Amino acid sequence: MKNTTPILNIKRAFFCAFALLFFAAFARAQVYESPVFGFFKKEVAANSEFYLGVNTTRDSVFNGEVQSALSGGKIILKGEPGWAQNQFVFSEGVQDEHFYLKFVSGELEGAWFDISANDSSSATISIGASELAKISSGDKVQIIPHWTLSTLLPEGGGVSPATKISQTQDATILYKYTGFGASGVEYSIGENKAPLRTFVYRKRGGNIGWRDGDKADASNEVIEPNSVLVLSQPESQACEVEYTGVVPMCATSIELFTLDDGGGVQNQDIFLASPSVASFVLSKL
Repeated sequence: MKNTTPILNIKRAFFCAFALLFFAAFARAQVYESPVFGFFKKEVAANSEFYLGVNTTRDSVFNGEVQSALSGGKIILKGEPGWAQNQFVFSEGVQDEHFYLKFVSGELEGAWFDISANDSSSATISIGASELAKISSGDKVQIIPHWTLSTLLPEGGGVSPATKISQTQDATILYKYTGFGASGVEYSIGENKAPLRTFVYRKRGGNIGWRDGDKADASNEVIEPNSVLVLSQPESQACEVEYTGVVPMCATSIELFTLDDGGGVQNQDIFLASPSVASFVLSKL
């Protein structure tokens, strides 16, 4: 595939791993292992662009195993979790998080699917028949809330904020080439395409927070897994951006495609984020 560009040059990455926690009750010992968290910090020079690959996740709210997978994408989980009806479904003003189900073992290891409904012991996901057939009883899954701008980069995450009347003067501009809507992930189709969304972190008077190009509140803008954000730094100053999160301990699955809006094949620019928070070097053999 042409124009498929693996990116992300992380010069400094720090890891913090919690020790195993031990708990004993009634002479029966159980062992709990906490997730591994990574901390990322990178200086972005003045008058430069930086490609930020989102290679960590938020902490999962459920870890379990598949009991069975039914047609229509209904995944029944073992152990009867006892969830409230549609507690993982976004409802503005009621439930403000978007959740996805991620497979961490089995044939679909690393793949994630948005949750469209749930009951007390199952989650319904948008999945094709060929992928559904790959799911087996015992496959391990996690339910994870999506990153948003305000959770990935709280208080701007170190970017240069907009403090002037102008929306972008002396501010870091954040470009996003993918979007997230009711039908799932949207892409900018083709080569050398303009970004789908533009954001700044505004810090002026009472108007504080992430804003989109129309100056609307963008705090809850979804940052889908493995996406890439482009930070454009003004000539006037540098910044030091940082974020943290859970380091995936399974394979990473990233969707690649070459289809245009009409179903034909064309060249396609695809940003790929490294699935690792460790430093690495790409070499041509």
